[in-house]
Amino acid sequence: MSSFVNMPFKERWNTEIARLREMTFKEKLQHIWEYYRLHLMVLIIILIIAGSLINIWLINPRQKTVLFVAWNAGFAMNEQLTAVADALSEGIVENRKRETVEVSLFFAPEGDPQSEMANTMRLTAMVAAGVIDVFILDSELLVEYTERGLIQPVEDMLGGLRTADPVVYAEVDERLAYVLHTSEEKNPEGRLMGVGISNSPLLSGLGFNEEELWFCVSASSDNLDNIVPALAILLGSAA
Repeated sequence: MSSFVNMPFKERWNTEIARLREMTFKEKLQHIWEYYRLHLMVLIIILIIAGSLINIWLINPRQKTVLFVAWNAGFAMNEQLTAVADALSEGIVENRKRETVEVSLFFAPEGDPQSEMANTMRLTAMVAAGVIDVFILDSELLVEYTERGLIQPVEDMLGGLRTADPVVYAEVDERLAYVLHTSEEKNPEGRLMGVGISNSPLLSGLGFNEEELWFCVSASSDNLDNIVPALAILLGSAA
């Protein structure tokens, strides 16, 4: 056996082929299983992994989230949020098979400090990781998230909206939220932190009847290419 192993590969291959030719079919199977079962197992594992990777990368690639909206303005049904995501996707996503808009609920019952803290910690981590692009907030959370640094001023977004859709931009002046940050005593009027979307027929038609809903930009997001169209879709529906 050792002399066979030490043979040059070509000579060893020819010897193995000659040996197999002299065997019956059953003997061939027994021989291959005895001497090559580890090789076969490794080959099968490699083929399974390769097949899985090809499926994930080429055949059925995982959808890329091009816009992530965190809804934290009271409770919402999954069907409502799915309808909002579909409306935004229709105006933003080019390839629905490969890209998607996600609208997720982040809700903590009032009067439950532990749930509220856990929710805030989760959102803070997601902002730090750059996952969230847009917040939909009520007035109380608009102020709180400004203080916590979870959202950024919306001037850049509004500049993009003015260029992308001047007609919709003209509707914005009556929908702005200025929030006074406690660390900004030099700016008594506060920072422009949100745009009101309460009157959007898209949201009203889905049963969102909250008096105040604010469209805010996550502190870590620079995804204005998709944030601006999302705002235009919501405000355009209200125009």
